[in-house]
Formats: sequence, C-alpha cells, structure tokens
Amino acid sequence: MASQARDTKGYYKLLGLEPNATTAEINKAYNRKQVELHPASVSRQKMRRSKEFMEMSEEKKKAKEAELDEEATKVNEAYNVLSDETKRQQYDNETDEFAQGFSGFSGFSGFQDIADFMSNFGGSRRSKGNKVEDTHSEIKITYKDVFTGKTNRYKVKLSVICQTCDGKGGKDFCMCKKCDGKGRVLARVSLGGLINTTQAVECPDCKGRGSKISGPPCSGCKGDQIVQEHKIIEVTISKGVKNGEQIVYKKQGNQFPGCVPGDIVFSIKVEDRPDYQRNGDDFICPVEIDILTALTGGVVYYDHLDGRKLAIKVQPFRDFESSLFVPSEGFTNTKTGKKGNLYLKPKVLINSGLDRAKLSEYIKPLLSKPSGNYININSSLKKCPEMDSVSEGDYEEDPRYSFFRGGINIDGGFPF
Repeated sequence: MASQARDTKGYYKLLGLEPNATTAEINKAYNRKQVELHPASVSRQKMRRSKEFMEMSEEKKKAKEAELDEEATKVNEAYNVLSDETKRQQYDNETDEFAQGFSGFSGFSGFQDIADFMSNFGGSRRSKGNKVEDTHSEIKITYKDVFTGKTNRYKVKLSVICQTCDGKGGKDFCMCKKCDGKGRVLARVSLGGLINTTQAVECPDCKGRGSKISGPPCSGCKGDQIVQEHKIIEVTISKGVKNGEQIVYKKQGNQFPGCVPGDIVFSIKVEDRPDYQRNGDDFICPVEIDILTALTGGVVYYDHLDGRKLAIKVQPFRDFESSLFVPSEGFTNTKTGKKGNLYLKPKVLINSGLDRAKLSEYIKPLLSKPSGNYININSSLKKCPEMDSVSEGDYEEDPRYSFFRGGINIDGGFPF
C-alpha cells in the first residue's frame, strides 16, 4: 500500500498502524485490539479492579465503560474497511462513502462472546500471537516430595502435526470460494437480539486456510492436519517447591501448521494435611512429648520427612505455648538453596496413673485459691469445638489459662 495514503478517518491510527501496513500487520493489530477491548477481557477486568476506577461514581464508571465500547466499535469499523482490499483502496484514495454503512455500531461494540471470539481464531488450536494454546496438567505431591524433591515421568496427550501429509491435510487443493482465498469472511452478529453488527471471522469452510482439499483427505489425519498422540515427559520437582508453582516446558505442547507450538505447563498441588503447616521455608508439625520430659527436659524422638530419625534434646518447658525450634531442618529455598527451620508443636501426653500425693512432693501448685466464695460444680474432659463453629466475640480468653492452647492430651484424665 502506498505510504502517501491519507488516514482521513483515523483508521490506521486507531489500530496503531502506518498507512503502508501489510495485511498480516492489520490482522495482528485487530486481534490485539479485540482482546484488549472486549468487555470480558483481562484488560477490562484489571481496569475495573484499579483503585482509580473503584473510587469513581457509578455515573463515571458507566461513562468509562461506554467510552471503551465506543472505541471497540470504531476498531471494528476500521478493520471492516482495511481488511478488504477494495474498500481499503477506496479509503486510501479518499473515496470512502461506503464506510457509512459500517458506522453507528453501539452497545457491545460488535464483539461476540469471548468463547466465540476465541473459536473464530482457531479455538483450542490457536491463541493470541498465533501461538497454540498451552497444555495444562496438575501434579499432586506429598510434603515428603517437597522436602526431598523428586523426578517422575508423566504422560500427556497432545495434538501434533501429521507426519503423513506434513500438516497439509491432503495432496490436492483449490482456493476456497466462500472467502476467495482470504481465510476470513464478514458475518452478521446479533448481540442480545437488539443490536446487529458485521464482523470479520474465520471462514467456516476452509477454517481460515484460504484453500480446501479438492482430492482425497490424508489417511493419517483425515484432513485435520493434526493427529493425537501421547508424550512422556520427565519432570524434575525441585526441593522446596511451593503449592501452585508451575513447571513449564516451552514449545513442547500442542502443534498446528503455521503456528508457534504451545507450552506444557505442570501445576504443583501439595497434599492437604491439617497437622502440617508451611510458613515460607519453615516447616511446622506436631510431636508427642511425655509429661516428665516436658517438665524436666530430656530427648524427643522425631522421624523427619526424608526418613532420618532425629533425637532432639529439649530443655524443661516453662509453658506449652512454645515449640521446639530446630534450625536448618525446614524446606529448601529454590532460589537461594538455604533451608528454613523446623518447628515442632508439643503434644504433651500425661500418664493415667499419677499419684497426686507423691507428685505434690515434687511439684508445688503455683496458684492458690483467690479470695471470695466459690460454688462447687463438676466437669468432664472434652476437646474444644472447631474455631469456625464459635462466633467471634462469644468469649474472651483469660491469659491465665492460655497454656491450654499448646495441645495437651490427657490419657485417661487426672486421677485427682
């Protein structure tokens, strides 16, 4: 296209192009604008969550949305002209009265539902930037796997280019008559039954290729250009990997002729164990301690996640809120290689046959009866209800009894 062409209606500027832009550049710019301005796009959703937008009045919010919808309408109008060779030539020569037939769109700006929009550009085959969509799989691992790391092989189902026909679909081809070899056609789209607009969509006859198989289709892919196959991927999970972390194998995923291959993305899912917690690279878990060791000190035995058996020396407990702190026995940081710490929450076990008289010779009570008249009532030992079953503000904790939060387990109850 001649570089001296004038942009009388600003169509090129609207798409961020120069008047000498190629057809491929026009298509790419239009696709980018559609994704950017669609009412359900990531860009629009991000805008709605921004502080600036949230502080707007409802009237200003509606005005902002309408402004973007209007811009999308103009983008659609510009593409309908510039994607057609004849209309573009008339526009460049300033004989563009035909463009009136494409103005006046409103409402949803001529956009289809986002799912329909993606299918018009190849559906699951292609995504933004002419790249095939990524393949996502979930890998479930245990806390032991997080601590030690692991390597395993996983089977993934992929679409790959047919080797029988090299992705052509057949041997003999002819130009698609429906789109005249362009791969796209104009279609009327109804938005909610109230607004009709015209959009350029992938040709349904040739699926955007511009040509059709005129002879027998390929025996391998039946004319689809791609076939399904299973691929074995060896995945190495590093020590210290976090829940939700992704392991990506670039351009090893689904294929389609003329497109950049997709990625294979593995998402890590760590087992849910209520007795285990992770805080950064620190590991927090329970350990059983008998009452004598808790009161006088001694050794606590703990089987670590990697199978090592640790004999951990402990000092006498002053309360049961504290945990046993073991440095550098937590998870490995995947970036620095340094290890977090291990925190063992005590689960104190109390013998069922303790003799109060003998025990009182060594352990003197710290609390005496306060002044005042007290009423004698009976009690029994039960676990407290879960926190989500107690409404906030139902009770106020007495700091004198905060040691009960340490998780004491009484085996058989007090004999006194």
